[in-house]
Amino acid sequence: MDNEVIIYLVSGFVGGLSTQFISKNNLRDSLDTKSGWRKELFNIASKDKITLDDVYRLKAAIRLSKHTNKRMKVYSFKFMTNVIYNLCDEYIDEYENDCKKSPIIDNYNHREIIRICARYLLKYHWDYLSSFTIFRGVLKDSRLRKFDKYAEESCKQIQENYGKINCT
Repeated sequence: MDNEVIIYLVSGFVGGLSTQFISKNNLRDSLDTKSGWRKELFNIASKDKITLDDVYRLKAAIRLSKHTNKRMKVYSFKFMTNVIYNLCDEYIDEYENDCKKSPIIDNYNHREIIRICARYLLKYHWDYLSSFTIFRGVLKDSRLRKFDKYAEESCKQIQENYGKINCT
């Protein structure tokens, strides 16, 4: 009789955890579908003519403001969002007046850097959401470290090809 109670409790606990996980994933997918966040980033990453509107859209996709923690880990997601935020601010300052004449950013290197940043966000977001972890708080640091390679690859690609940012 005691074994049956334990089995019922364990199966109820496992059922509750799996239901919570499925409902959270469904909510994330639903919000992503309704907002079109991924679609907008995909459009930016794949289009030939990048405009100042695309730069604003990329900046809006990351966060409201930069992270203020000075001791953040190099190549972490927070670090990379600050890099993207700074690049967007730089391009907005540089092209704000020019884009009144033509909305297209004419510098090929700047367009390619915007595309790299959009691809980084798409890759990070896709892999982060597709990784299965029920106890996110417990495994958070170790899980997130494996995604740092995307930031490192993106920063190095920008540095090697365009010499634009300092990722140290």
